[in-house]
Amino acid sequence: MSMLAALMLIQAACPAAAEPVPPALAGWTAGSPVSAAADAGTAPAAPIGKPVEVALHPAAHLKLRAPPARAAAADSHGGIVAIDVARAGRYRVVLSNASWIELVSNDRAVASTGHGHGPRCSGMRKIVDFDLPAGRHLIQLSGSGDATIRLMVVPGA
Repeated sequence: MSMLAALMLIQAACPAAAEPVPPALAGWTAGSPVSAAADAGTAPAAPIGKPVEVALHPAAHLKLRAPPARAAAADSHGGIVAIDVARAGRYRVVLSNASWIELVSNDRAVASTGHGHGPRCSGMRKIVDFDLPAGRHLIQLSGSGDATIRLMVVPGA
């Protein structure tokens, strides 16, 4: 089942309990496909403000730039995408599942500044905030039970 079909199924199952989606995340269900890299040197750029449907790799194939703080199961999936930050500030990384997020800048993991979940029934499982300087950063995903994941990066509050 595709990620979009799964999200539509979730939303159809609980329309009465659905919560409003913040305007910055309004495009969540319209993601375009991106193939994550298994190696940081070939990471594709993900756009800021638009969701992407990321195809992941088996964990055994990953060559992560910074070791994840949490070890992933051998049968899980992961991958690396880059983001280009034009203006320093807080940014939110939104995921459709509970994969581990490691945001890497200059070969070092950046500490998160907040964690949360998306609105009920939105398909946004995890939201993690990071304070980032301008420049290119890597988002390392690991520990996913799914071979694809929806990801969206937006400026934070």
